Amino acid sequence: MPVELSKLQNLTGFIIFSNSLSGNIPPELGNLKVLSPLRLGDNTFYGELPSELGNLGNLQYFEVSPNLLSGPIPSTLGRLSSRIYLDLSKNKFSGTLPKDLANCTSLKCIKVTNNSLSGGVPYEYTSLSHLHTLSLARNNFNGSLLESFANYSSIVVLDFSHNHFTGTLPESWTQMVNLRVLSVGHNNLEGILPSGIWDLGQLQVLEVSNNQFSGTIPTEIANLNSFKNNETQTNQENTL
Repeated sequence: MPVELSKLQNLTGFIIFSNSLSGNIPPELGNLKVLSPLRLGDNTFYGELPSELGNLGNLQYFEVSPNLLSGPIPSTLGRLSSRIYLDLSKNKFSGTLPKDLANCTSLKCIKVTNNSLSGGVPYEYTSLSHLHTLSLARNNFNGSLLESFANYSSIVVLDFSHNHFTGTLPESWTQMVNLRVLSVGHNNLEGILPSGIWDLGQLQVLEVSNNQFSGTIPTEIANLNSFKNNETQTNQENTL
């Protein structure tokens, strides 16, 4: 990717996904101050994500999934547009989630699935009142699940599967009245599933396999007519 792109000061969109492009992402892209969508996914870019991309204050859609990018997620991304849609999935990112992302006050989507990220989910993310998707699957995250979110009604997708989370499924999550996908399978969770789950009228997918949940599945499950194929995704690894 030529550094000369940085001379296009009036460039408002740069979309090159689904090609066979490779090399590093030049830090000079951070000079494109009016850029709104930046979509570099489905290529073979490698190296670290330049911290200078945090200068793209007008950016509303940022996608680099999938590529071969590695290293930490720059904390400077917290300076991006407050309305950003962020997809960093299917790379080789390591380290922890930067708490600075919570500075994007109207952040709508965080996708970091299929990386090598670790640590816990920053408590600061609970203040993201416009967040509708938080997808952290297939990493090395640990610790307990976040108890609260600023606006429960905004959450549509929560995917924490294939990590090392411990503890119980928070009762407070049953306040997410618009939740459609709840996936926490392949963790180290335990306890009884909150009874309020069976009152989530929009829920389409419930995936809790490969944990240590106990108790019973109540008859109220029949009230979840929104379930895809009218069945939950559980298996014998649970003791339900």
